[in-house]
Amino acid sequence: LIHPDRNTWKHAFKAVWLIQQLEAKQIRVCHIYNWWRPEPYNRNVGGAAGRHPFGTSVDVNFCNKNAQELAHAELCKLRKQ
Repeated sequence: LIHPDRNTWKHAFKAVWLIQQLEAKQIRVCHIYNWWRPEPYNRNVGGAAGRHPFGTSVDVNFCNKNAQELAHAELCKLRKQ
């Protein structure tokens, strides 16, 4: 088994914090997956170079299209801050 470097964990904690912020606004997340994945696996699944292998990308399924659109708007606001 390959395990993520401990330096990537901070990114996972930040992702969880962001999802908690969304859920506090009643934006439901149904499934969180693919936080970290090693480069060979990332390449095989067509992942963007430089994101998942460093733990700086998280894939999320929202419970419905409305939640997805609301989350996008909220994340854009947070990014501007």
